[in-house]
Amino acid sequence: MSDCTTIYDVIKAKRIDADTIRFVRVVEKSNWRTYSYSLQQRHTDSADLDIALAKIGENGAKWDQLFGGFLFVYVPPGADYNPDTDVEPVVNRT
Repeated sequence: MSDCTTIYDVIKAKRIDADTIRFVRVVEKSNWRTYSYSLQQRHTDSADLDIALAKIGENGAKWDQLFGGFLFVYVPPGADYNPDTDVEPVVNRT
């Protein structure tokens, strides 16, 4: 996880060994917009989240779920889609 890189950024990296590279810098930023959400444990495997993730994909966006409770949504350049519409009802559900 890093605040300095996101999906489809072009990076410079240094090979340390056959299995390891070290990030050096971002060469070119992508134009994808990134949205991040913190999910409560009861929502991470819910049917409501599955529905939201399906809608994200239907709108041409991509997503990653890290460490169980962190959801990142990446929206392509030029897309009018805002994933808040689909994700916030899940995140804010009690």
